[in-house]
Amino acid sequence: MIPPIKEVRLRSINRWLKDKGQTTQSGEQSPSAQDLDDQMIEAFEEQDDALMDRLMKANLWGTEDGLRQYRTEQMALWQEVCAEFLPTSGQD
Repeated sequence: MIPPIKEVRLRSINRWLKDKGQTTQSGEQSPSAQDLDDQMIEAFEEQDDALMDRLMKANLWGTEDGLRQYRTEQMALWQEVCAEFLPTSGQD
């Protein structure tokens, strides 16, 4: 499923925050992790809606080719969102 389930996203965000030196309290989700997750989901959903609109306008929505294209582009969208909000050291 794209994006991953919330628990997986929060665990990844907390790991990223820890790697960046922004430690979180043991056993609790960081408020900043939740905020980042909310922002990431909002950004993804906006782009996902635009993708669906584009496929509908191209009369691909509801077809096998459209579904394949949607899933592929949806994965790319999530990767872009992650790169934007959780940049790796090479992207700083």
